[in-house]
Amino acid sequence: MEDYFSKASLEEIFLDKKIILGVTGAIAAYKSVEICRQLVQLGAHVIPILTQGATNFVGPMTFSALGSEPVKTSLWDSQDPLLHTRLAKTTQAILIAPASANSIARFALGIADDLLSSVVLASKCPIVIAPSMHLEMWEHPALQNNISLLAKRGVKIIEPASGALAGGDFGKGRLASAEVILEALGGVVAENNSSIVQDFKNTTVLVSAGGTKEPIDQVRYLANRSSGKQGHALAVSAHKRGAKVYLVTASDLEADPAIETIRVTTSDEMAHEVLKYSPQADVVIMAAAVADFKPKTFFDGKLSRSYSPTQLELQSTTDIVSNLVSRQKPSQLIVAFAAEATGGLQRAKEKLKDKQVDLLVFNDISQPQVGFDYDTNSVTILSKQGDVIVQVPVMDKVKISDIILDSIVKEMEKRHQAKNGVE
Repeated sequence: MEDYFSKASLEEIFLDKKIILGVTGAIAAYKSVEICRQLVQLGAHVIPILTQGATNFVGPMTFSALGSEPVKTSLWDSQDPLLHTRLAKTTQAILIAPASANSIARFALGIADDLLSSVVLASKCPIVIAPSMHLEMWEHPALQNNISLLAKRGVKIIEPASGALAGGDFGKGRLASAEVILEALGGVVAENNSSIVQDFKNTTVLVSAGGTKEPIDQVRYLANRSSGKQGHALAVSAHKRGAKVYLVTASDLEADPAIETIRVTTSDEMAHEVLKYSPQADVVIMAAAVADFKPKTFFDGKLSRSYSPTQLELQSTTDIVSNLVSRQKPSQLIVAFAAEATGGLQRAKEKLKDKQVDLLVFNDISQPQVGFDYDTNSVTILSKQGDVIVQVPVMDKVKISDIILDSIVKEMEKRHQAKNGVE
C-alpha cells in the first residue's frame, strides 16, 4: 500500500517524536543528510547514529549540526553503559537509510557488534529500512532471504529505486527518494500511534487482485484495465488488522513483503491458486477482475497481418466464484465484486442471487474517478439477501478497504451470534 501525506499531516505525525536515523556504509549515505534535515524541519527529534562504514562516506559533524542530538558512532563513546537499551526504549521509530547489504545481513542474523545493530536488536519500536546497493547485491538470494526474514518480523522495507548506479551501471539499487522514505516512515509512525483494532487476529484472509491477461499468441493478449489497487489495499488493511493474508494477484503492483503473495497472469492460473489456498481461508475476497472469456486457440509465435482473422473465437473461463461457493466450508465467508456501468445495481443484485456469495461489493464504474486504474473508488455493499448494507461515496481505496473489512467483521459477528443462539 502507498501512503500519501501532505506536509501538514507529516508535521502532525512527526511532531516531538524521537526518531533514530541510522546511516550505514553505502555510497548513498550523503542523501541521509537531507532526510535528517527534513525530519527535524517536520518537528521530529532526530538522533543520528552512524556506523563506522558510514563515516567513510559522510562526516559525523554534518549530522551533529543538523540532528537534534550530537551524532553517535560507538557503544563506547558514552559514559552510559546501557546507551543502546536507553535509546531503544525511548524512541518511537528507527529509520535506517541507507541500509547496506552488510548491515541488513547483521540485522537479520541478530548480530549486535556496534551501536546501531545493538539498538536495533534491543528495540521493540517500528523499524524502517531503506536499502541501497549495487544491482547484483540487491538481487543476490542471500540478500533477498535476509530482506524476507526482516519483513516477516515486521520490519518495513522500502525497496530501492531503479536508475543510475555507481560505476556507470543502471538498475535497481538506488536509495528511494527522501519523499518516499518520509511518507513510508510517516505511515509506520502514524499506525503505531493509532489504535488499530486487531479484529482479524487468528483469521486467514485470501484476497485476489488485478486483471488477468489471456494470451492470443506469444505477443498479444486480451486484458482489462484493472490495476489491482483495491485488492492490494484490502490485503494490506487485513494484514494491519491482524489477519494472516494470502494475496493472489495478476497486478504488477509491488506487494508488502510481510504478505504472502502469489503472482499469476491468466484466469486459469488465478483459478488454480485461489482454489488451492481457499481451504485455508476463513474469508475469501475476490477483488480481481478475472476475464470472463479467453481465446479458444493459442497461436504459437506471432500472428502476422497476412493471417487476417475475421473473428477471434472465444470460450468461457473458469467461474472461480461459483467454484468457491460449491466448496465453501460452513464457517467460511466469501465476498465477490461486481463492476457495472449505469443501472448496474440491478445487475449486481442478479449476480449476487446467481453466485450466492455472502457479501457483494458493487462498483458503479459509470461514475467519474471510480473503479479501474483509479486511486479512488465508490462502492455499494450488498448482503446475501440483496439488502444494501452500506453505500460509500467516492474516496481513497485504502479507506474503502477498511469499510469493506468492517462489513465483513459485522457479518462474522452475526454468524457467531447465530451459532451461539444470541439474538
